[in-house]
Amino acid sequence: RAAVRRTLNSAGGAAAATAGGAWGCGPAAALAEEYTSSAGYSFSVPETFSLANKPLKTHIDEVLYASKAVKGFKVGCVVDPVRLQSLEEFGDERFVADRVVATERQRDGVISAELRSTASQRSGEQTYYLLDYDVESTRGNNKFLVKVTIRSKKLYVFTAQCPQDKFDEIRPQAEALLESFRLTV
Repeated sequence: RAAVRRTLNSAGGAAAATAGGAWGCGPAAALAEEYTSSAGYSFSVPETFSLANKPLKTHIDEVLYASKAVKGFKVGCVVDPVRLQSLEEFGDERFVADRVVATERQRDGVISAELRSTASQRSGEQTYYLLDYDVESTRGNNKFLVKVTIRSKKLYVFTAQCPQDKFDEIRPQAEALLESFRLTV
């Protein structure tokens, strides 16, 4: 199961410590909960978010939080088994991003999907790929910021998404949320 713990993040806290990260994120919400999953990952959840899990689970582990302040702003993680031990075995960040965007284009109702940027980030021995892409669909236009990694034959996909027209407003918080994601196993 998962554990949730309240922590205080100040401008000098965890979010600011990553200000030099791949997206140069700003501070997160002042008060956050730390979500820790038994599947081996954790991330910060601002107090303005609430649990919004889907009724039907389709992954070995998944969690979704939605903003109470900004409609359509969501953050979550899914974990799936894979045959690989690392991301590098599959390809570089551009190859992985191209595959993710190609998969988005195949989804029902998607009109277009376009990759904006990719980056690779290391934390100790762990490699993370950072993806930024846009999806136009019959359900609206959304921005996706994604952090992907593989460990012990498990694929971890952490995603922040929001309506495209609200992205400038929530960008610092979305980037800080991605920076807060880490493996715990």
